[in-house]
Amino acid sequence: MGKRRQRPESEIERVLREAVRDAEAAGASQRSIAIGAGIDPAQLFRFVECHRTMTLPAAGALADYLGCRLVRRKPAKRVRKPAIAIGAGG
Repeated sequence: MGKRRQRPESEIERVLREAVRDAEAAGASQRSIAIGAGIDPAQLFRFVECHRTMTLPAAGALADYLGCRLVRRKPAKRVRKPAIAIGAGG
């Protein structure tokens, strides 16, 4: 089997991992954070250690518990390219 390709960390993942680490530095355990957020402690461990991503509901629950706010951004407007005319020029 080949290596799994690492994808770049999203901003949400970075912020949530940082918030968990800050809570741990303040004395909370990962287990107490997970239970407080209503998510599985093993899921939080795998997320913090970058082994797995989180579902949006779990990420939202974790963000709420840690006092973070998830905001959905509007997608950027697509710019249409001008059509290219194909055919004989005249």
